[in-house]
Amino acid sequence: MRFATAALCCFIATFAPAHADDSRAKLDALLARVRSAAGQPYRLHLRGTAVTGSGAGQVTVVSESEGARSSVRRCTGRLCSGTYADGAALWVTDLNDTAVPAEPDDPRRVTLRAIENDAFAGDDFETHGGRLTLRVPLRMHDGRTLQRIAVTAPHGATLDALIDPESGLVAEARGAGVAVIFSDQRTVGTLTVPFEITTGSNVERFTERSVDPEPLRAPPGLVPKFAAGDSKPIPFVDVERPSVEPVVECEMGKQRVPCLFDTGNSGMSMSLELAERLGLEPLADTFRVEGLGSYETGVVNAPELRVGRATYPPAFYAVLHDLHGYGYDLVLGADAFAHARITIDYPRRLLALEPESAPAAEASSLPLSFENFLPVTPVALGTVKASLAIDTGDESAVDLSAEYYRLHPGLFKADTRARVAGIGGTSEELLGTIERVDLGAYALLHQPIGATAQVASTAEGRLGSGALAHFAVTFDYARRRVELSPRPGDPAVVSSSAARP
Repeated sequence: MRFATAALCCFIATFAPAHADDSRAKLDALLARVRSAAGQPYRLHLRGTAVTGSGAGQVTVVSESEGARSSVRRCTGRLCSGTYADGAALWVTDLNDTAVPAEPDDPRRVTLRAIENDAFAGDDFETHGGRLTLRVPLRMHDGRTLQRIAVTAPHGATLDALIDPESGLVAEARGAGVAVIFSDQRTVGTLTVPFEITTGSNVERFTERSVDPEPLRAPPGLVPKFAAGDSKPIPFVDVERPSVEPVVECEMGKQRVPCLFDTGNSGMSMSLELAERLGLEPLADTFRVEGLGSYETGVVNAPELRVGRATYPPAFYAVLHDLHGYGYDLVLGADAFAHARITIDYPRRLLALEPESAPAAEASSLPLSFENFLPVTPVALGTVKASLAIDTGDESAVDLSAEYYRLHPGLFKADTRARVAGIGGTSEELLGTIERVDLGAYALLHQPIGATAQVASTAEGRLGSGALAHFAVTFDYARRRVELSPRPGDPAVVSSSAARP
C-alpha cells in the first residue's frame, strides 16, 4: 500500500462547532453521498492493472479488492509475487501463489484500504468495529474546501478521508506518514473509481479497472492430493556425502529423483540436469536466487510431483545450476510445507506427509512466525534470546548471522574456521560449541555452533538439521507451530526445566 514520508501540505481549518446529534446527521448524510457517488465499490470484486517501468524492467501490478480483503501481485511476464490481506492479517505470496503469514499488517495500511475502496462508508462499517468521526472541513492550498471524516478501520489506525463536496468522491487520505491523492475518476460499470493514485513522488496509473463477477479468493498455493490408504513413512535416501538432511525419493515426469525437504527454501527448485532430462524449457523471465551467494536463473513450469501418496500439482521451479552436485535434484520449500503436515523423523530417518487438516499431535511445540517465507521460532542460546529460522536444508546445528554474533560475542568461543558451500557461493564460518540451546520444553546440550558471513541472512541465524536430528519434527504451517518428539534416551536432550550446567 502507498505511504508518503513528506509532510502534509498546508491547509486552513475552518471551525464550525455543532451539536453532537447534528454532527451525526451530517456524518450520515456525507456517508450516503459517498456511497451514491462511488457506487459502493467495496461490495464488488474490483480489479485493476497498472504498469511500471519499461523494457526488461517492466512490471505489471494487479490490484484486487473486495470488502476488507485485498491482494496486490507484481508480475514480470508469468512470474508473480505479492501480498494478500483479509483486514486483520497480511500474507506474502510467491511464484506459486503460496501464502505465508507476514509481519503484522501496518494499521495505517488497513485503514487506507478501507478508504481507497470506500468500505468506510458502508452501512455495517461501524457495526463490525470501525469508528467514524466527522471533523471540521479543510481548506486546501488550491482553494478547495474538502469535507473530512476521521476513519479507523477494525485493526487499523486513524486516518482522515477527505471528500470533495461537489462530486462526493474521496479525493485524499491523510494521517501520520500517509498522504495519498485519488484522481482521474472514471466510470466502471455502476462504479466511479480513481485511475490515478499518487503517494509522494510515486504515481500509480491504472491501464484497466473492471468488476470481476467471481468472488476474490485467497491465494490457493500448492495443495497436495492424497491417495486413499494408510500413510506410510518414506525412508531417507543416502546421498554421495555424509548428511543428516531429509532427502527422500520423489517422482516427476515418470522419473524417480532424490528431493530435499528444505524449510530454508522460499519455493521450489530443481537442478539444471533434471530440467534437461524432462525437456523443460525455461520461461522468458529470469529469477534471482539467493543462498550464500546469488545469481540470475531461469524458471520452468514443471509437471506433477509425487511424494509417497501425496501428489503436488504442476508448479514453477527455479532452476539451480549448482544443485545436482549436492546429491539431489529437487528442493521442496515453502510451497510443499504450506498445505501439509510434514513429519521429519530424523532418528528413524523417515518422512511422512499428511493433509493440513490432520489433527495436531500432543507433542511439545514451538510457535512459528515467518520471514522471507522461512519459519522462524524463538530459542534461548544459553541465557540469550534469539529468533532463528528453522532450516532443514542446513546441516549445521546452530548457524548465527555474522551481525548477531558481533552483537553477542560471548555466546561461544570460536576455535575453528571453515569454508562452507551453498547455493550461489561459499563463505567462511567460525565454529565452536555452545553448552545449551533451549527449544520450548526441551534443551539441547553441548551443540556445535557457528557464525557465517552470509550474503543474505534471515532472522538472527538458523537452526539446522544438525540440531533437529535429535527429534522427530512435525511442521504445521497452518497452525503456525512445529512439534518436537525427542529421540528416546538421547543424552543431549533434557527438559528445559533441568538445571543449567
